[in-house]
Amino acid sequence: MKVILPVAGYSTRFGEVAEYAPKQLLPVLGKPIIDYTLDQIDRMDEIDKVYLITNDRFYQHFANHVARRKGKPIEVLNDGSKSNNDRRGTIRDIGLVLERSKISDDVMIVFPDNLFDFNLEEALRSFRGRYSEYPVLVVYDVGDFEKAKRFGVLKTGPDNKVMSFAEKPDNPTSTLVSTGIY
Repeated sequence: MKVILPVAGYSTRFGEVAEYAPKQLLPVLGKPIIDYTLDQIDRMDEIDKVYLITNDRFYQHFANHVARRKGKPIEVLNDGSKSNNDRRGTIRDIGLVLERSKISDDVMIVFPDNLFDFNLEEALRSFRGRYSEYPVLVVYDVGDFEKAKRFGVLKTGPDNKVMSFAEKPDNPTSTLVSTGIY
């Protein structure tokens, strides 16, 4: 299995805090945010390679960080964008990784700017057992429509298939939000 970590955003909502470094490399409790995800990935035997797709502005930051890490092999790819105005977008970045790397294996996509407190390997094992023929999206019910406005919101049908998805909607259709794990 391969993992794609999309980190090509420009952290515009962080203002000056992330002007010179990507938010995924900002420390939380003395450790870069991305390392919480990478530490879990490193413990997963099934994963043999990680692809990190970033922009031109932060490429060297991630390349330097990855060079200092031990663990799974990580390939850092540059999507070529130089500012928030010419960014490709997450879906195109994921497509770029798939195209350049010729991946034919199963793929897990994790947004490593989200902190989560569950075991990723156990979650994958559980999903594989129940939903092996479908793509899986890990969601969380924030239980409040005002809170939901700050996230990617989805609505599911009676069979739990995603019926709609909207990024930070003004009028959320549900309180189910994406955790950034696919």
